[in-house]
Amino acid sequence: MMATSDRAASTRTERTTFEARYRSALESYLEPTADEIQLIAALEIGRTALAEEVGLLDLLAIHHVSLESLIRVARRNADVQRLPARASEFFTQVAAPFEMAQRGWRDIAGQLRVANESLEQRVAERTAADREAVERLDRAQEIAKIGSWELDLERGAQIWSREMCRICGLAGRSPEFYPSGIAPFILGEDREIFTWWLAELQAGGEPMPIEVRTWRPNGEHRVVNVDGKMIGSADGTRSKISCTVQDITERKRAEAEFRESEQNYRTLFESIDEGFCAIEVLFDQNEKPVDYRFLQISPSFERRTGIKNTVDRRMREIAPQHEEHWFEIYGRIALTGEPMPFENEAKQLGRWYDVYAFRVEDPKRRRVGILFNDITERKRAEAEARDSERRYREVQAELAHASRVATMGQLSASIAHEIKQPPGAYQEVSSAKRGFGDQRGGV
Repeated sequence: MMATSDRAASTRTERTTFEARYRSALESYLEPTADEIQLIAALEIGRTALAEEVGLLDLLAIHHVSLESLIRVARRNADVQRLPARASEFFTQVAAPFEMAQRGWRDIAGQLRVANESLEQRVAERTAADREAVERLDRAQEIAKIGSWELDLERGAQIWSREMCRICGLAGRSPEFYPSGIAPFILGEDREIFTWWLAELQAGGEPMPIEVRTWRPNGEHRVVNVDGKMIGSADGTRSKISCTVQDITERKRAEAEFRESEQNYRTLFESIDEGFCAIEVLFDQNEKPVDYRFLQISPSFERRTGIKNTVDRRMREIAPQHEEHWFEIYGRIALTGEPMPFENEAKQLGRWYDVYAFRVEDPKRRRVGILFNDITERKRAEAEARDSERRYREVQAELAHASRVATMGQLSASIAHEIKQPPGAYQEVSSAKRGFGDQRGGV
């Protein structure tokens, strides 16, 4: 109580002192000889009032009291006409710090308002940018079929991305916490693998990604690839596990189909009786085919060609005198892509081939597939048949000639015999001659 009284007494004393200073400064300002010094004094009175938290209304009351006192004195001196105007100027100077402070507060308030508006705009832009980033991430995850989830080790809950929901057959649901996590969606026989993998990750290990089978509420089974890492907090403790889940069902299905197709191709490739090889045609700087290298051969290739250890070898190395037409044909097929059936002889190999050649793979790789049969025996048989036919025709010609010679001999003998016969026989000989002439087509 005593302290409160002391503070009140001190405040009254300070107020009395300030009022005295105000009246003294006003009186000096009202002097006819007042100059800039009195103007500065008025400003100092205002700053002092502002610093001592004297309100503007209190200051106005002090001003009126001081002015009335000075007017009473001035009336005795008959000098009152100029006092109100000069006193008003003085008070304006005294109130100037208040006005400047108020203007400053208005400026500050305006600046704060502008700053708040700018901040709100930036927050709105950042919110829109964050929303767009989340949407872009959702689109990217949907395209890549990669979902994500985080395990909060403190709360034991998992939060999923939208794609994670889609992978587990929960499409249309917003990302939310799933206390039970992904484990219930993993098929029983694979759940043990996932449990071991997650425990290894929680223990600080770096296990390799795993592939597990999952099920969806509609009964559909999928295959997913799971990968993840531990995330530490600021204090160095492990607080979260961040994981990705990629739906690889289509890839697995394609791989199985490819393996089956490859096996079928391999079975066909190894069982065909025709020879097969794939070559890379080699060109010079003028795009002229000068050689080719064997890339792949069938099991029947060696049997059909007699060439061993063929893969990665060049034809010029195997048969330096190999005919140019082989290189020209394969080069044309590699450049144009037009398949071509043909038969040609490989003299240095001592064989004839029936060939069907076609371009394979990217045209820039200049590769040709060749399916062929060794037709050497057929060509030999055809040559022998032609030779046999030629010899047959020669024998036929010789036999015909011998037959004509024999007939002429018989005719000569008959004529000689008839000459020795009676005249009646000449008629028979003449008839025989006519018959012989008719047989030869002449007389």
